[in-house]
Amino acid sequence: MKKNKITTLVTIMLLFATTALVSSCNRNDDEDNTTTPVDNFSAAVTSPEEGKVFPNGSTIKIEATLSNDTELHGYAVRIINKSMNDAEVFKVEHKHMHAKSYTISEEWVNNVSHHSDMQLQIIAYVDHEGTERVKTVNFHCHP
Repeated sequence: MKKNKITTLVTIMLLFATTALVSSCNRNDDEDNTTTPVDNFSAAVTSPEEGKVFPNGSTIKIEATLSNDTELHGYAVRIINKSMNDAEVFKVEHKHMHAKSYTISEEWVNNVSHHSDMQLQIIAYVDHEGTERVKTVNFHCHP
C-alpha cells in the first residue's frame, strides 16, 4: 500500500512539473509584446522642398523639426545620390542627445558631376534598441 502511495505521489509531481514546463515554453504568436514609444512622432522638413531642382554650386539648406511625446535618443541627416547607386554625399549624426524635440539646420553644397536624383533622409533614433523613424525628401541636382 505504501509503495502505491509513493508511486502515485511521484506520478502527480511529474505531471505538475511537465505541465509547468510545457506552459512556460508556450509561445503565443498572436501577441505583440513590443512597445515602441513613438505614439505622437512627427517630422516636418521645411527645406529642401520635395521635387526641387538645384543648380551646381548652390547651397542646399536642410531645415527640419522632429518631435515625440517621449524622449528621442538622437538623429542623423543623410543625403544620398540615388542616380549613383545610393552613394552617400552628406552625413551628420547626433546620437545620445536625449530630448523630446530637435530643430535641425544643416547645409550641403551641390557638387555632383552628373544629373542626379537625390534623397534627403532625416533619421530619428527612438530608443537604444535601434528603433528608427525616417522622413525622406526627394530632389534633383544639376551638374
